[in-house]
Amino acid sequence: MLSTFNAYAGTYTLSGNTVTHQIEIASIPNRVGTKLVRTFTLSENRVTLLTPPVFSDGVEQVFELVWERI
Repeated sequence: MLSTFNAYAGTYTLSGNTVTHQIEIASIPNRVGTKLVRTFTLSENRVTLLTPPVFSDGVEQVFELVWERI
């Protein structure tokens, strides 16, 4: 069972190792029309996205998403 779910779609632009997502559709409605900036690395068949640091309950966190082509 999923305790959280986050999805979005739209266009993106690349600059160096940064990707900027222009949000057109999102599971969190107030994100529509905004931009999300992530750094990324490419390694063999993997793409890893990292969020900028955020504070949650006084703790700094960075979220990581890994996509792997099989």
